[in-house]
Amino acid sequence: MDNSPQLFQYILSGLSNGAIYALIGFGFAIIYNATGIINFAQGEFVMLGGMLTLFFLVLLSFPLIPAIVLAILISTIIGIAFERLAIRPLKNAPHLSIVIITIGASILIRGISMLVWGKDTHAIPAFSGNEPLYIAGATILPQHIWIFAITLLIIAANKIFFNY
Repeated sequence: MDNSPQLFQYILSGLSNGAIYALIGFGFAIIYNATGIINFAQGEFVMLGGMLTLFFLVLLSFPLIPAIVLAILISTIIGIAFERLAIRPLKNAPHLSIVIITIGASILIRGISMLVWGKDTHAIPAFSGNEPLYIAGATILPQHIWIFAITLLIIAANKIFFNY
């Protein structure tokens, strides 16, 4: 029995999920290099951006690009407010204090999000269609190709930005 298509399917799925995790890890690295702080609320800020995008797309019927831009803008404003109100005043405090603050922010954002959007999983509607592409016996949604391509583009742009 030839398991090549199944293996390729796992590889494609792994690349798509890995691209999202790479962006989150990339965010950790940028924040740590810029501030010297490990932000344990980073994942919740990513989740907040996704949930806000879903809110604007599904409940308010915004087009995709404005929904994403608005979600990024609101998440950024919340992140800046968090830094100015909770992190900056503790600039000279022990690192453990800042770690505890970021863990607290993580719990707060997660808790508020569960109150607002519930505990169920949510999915952003496919923006490139629901018709899968077939590649060497494996299937992949066009949205996953976008995710992978955008991840590569962001990493390349940041490499250029930080090296020049």
